[in-house]
Amino acid sequence: MAKDKNKIPETVEEINKEISTHREAMKDFRFGSAGGRSSHSHVKRASRKQIARLLTALKNKSE
Repeated sequence: MAKDKNKIPETVEEINKEISTHREAMKDFRFGSAGGRSSHSHVKRASRKQIARLLTALKNKSE
């Protein structure tokens, strides 16, 4: 069976760590190609969606 990439971590610390990891990936994607177009546009889209999932989970855990 394939590994679930969208698995949400259990603790708040793990969620925050995962959010920072995805934000770093977005930053590297934006500035890595120095203005050129990248052929891996799905990476940016997937990171943005995963950040939204993690922020939603973080909000639900804090309630």
